[in-house]
Amino acid sequence: MVAVAALVVTAVAVVVWRVREATGPPPPADQRYACLLESASGDDHGALLRLEGPGIAYTGAAGVFAPGGRALRPGDPFRTASVTKAFTAVAALRLAERGVLGLDDPIGTHLDADLVARVAVWDGTSVAERITLRRLLDHTAGLYDYATDEEWLARVQDEPQRTWTARELVDWAVERGQPYFPPGEGFHYSDTGYVLVGMVIERVTGGSLADAYRTLVTEPLDLTATRLERPGAERVHAHAVIGGADTGDWNPTFDTHGGGGLVSTAEDLAAFLRAVITGDFLTEASRAAFLTTTPESDDSYALGLRRTDLDGDDAWYHTGFFGAFAGYVPSRDLTITGTATNADDQDTPAALMETAYRIATGSDDNPC
Repeated sequence: MVAVAALVVTAVAVVVWRVREATGPPPPADQRYACLLESASGDDHGALLRLEGPGIAYTGAAGVFAPGGRALRPGDPFRTASVTKAFTAVAALRLAERGVLGLDDPIGTHLDADLVARVAVWDGTSVAERITLRRLLDHTAGLYDYATDEEWLARVQDEPQRTWTARELVDWAVERGQPYFPPGEGFHYSDTGYVLVGMVIERVTGGSLADAYRTLVTEPLDLTATRLERPGAERVHAHAVIGGADTGDWNPTFDTHGGGGLVSTAEDLAAFLRAVITGDFLTEASRAAFLTTTPESDDSYALGLRRTDLDGDDAWYHTGFFGAFAGYVPSRDLTITGTATNADDQDTPAALMETAYRIATGSDDNPC
């Protein structure tokens, strides 16, 4: 599902943290992390945070697992929403390493001609050869984003138990909106492209997207708490709230077709980012492709990950609609992961991540 637009240096100014008047040196970092979590939690929602790096280790949580329920715990799983996009990109890269697909394959190489004919049109002319898997993954294909369509968002909230198919989501984009620009000539975040990538992954593997995530990513990395959510399965993840409504039991299929849908933990997300960015899980060529940003995005988006500058440090990250955040700062070998389950406040995840980074690096002396 649609993620927070960007992590920017002014993000913390948007969220009003509860602070106390400074009366001396700031308290220890762990106390300030805990204060951030308390500020991001409430009676019907919670927040959890994990930091891991040289000389830095923190896990904490505040608030509730679900409205009216028990306290949220640091190891609780949560819906990752658009953080899933990095997993989708890595699954595609792993298949490319095996020669099963190519990032520069036009989508018509793998998808039905009738679907491609409907999707790949600009100004009445076919642009099928210009819509490649790479352009779907880096959001330069120009496809209308169904996930930001107000009517679609209202439908999801009005019919929370509806089962959505990947084809229905693509059809919604084609029927309700127009492409933003010809493929390769701009940048516009679009879940539609990731649904198409998910369809390609299923086509070339002959199995489900859930199986692809499991065999290509989560099992090899021993991410035992990470899985694609299934309709009808027991809901064991933290519940996000929207407009006071508990979304915990919503049918997850509106967000389980490539652009979102994974349930994970802060620990698993940290392990994933460190493995795919710095380890040998991907080949050098795949990792280079994974972390190559596009000029169309002002060099802020690669394949399923965003890049930003934090006080001179490059940071790779993504956030998700339900509050998930996952970031890695290579120069400091620092991971910052977690969630804030008040989905009405889309600024909090980025603000939590940035403020936690500044506390960890000693550049924030907010006593909180």
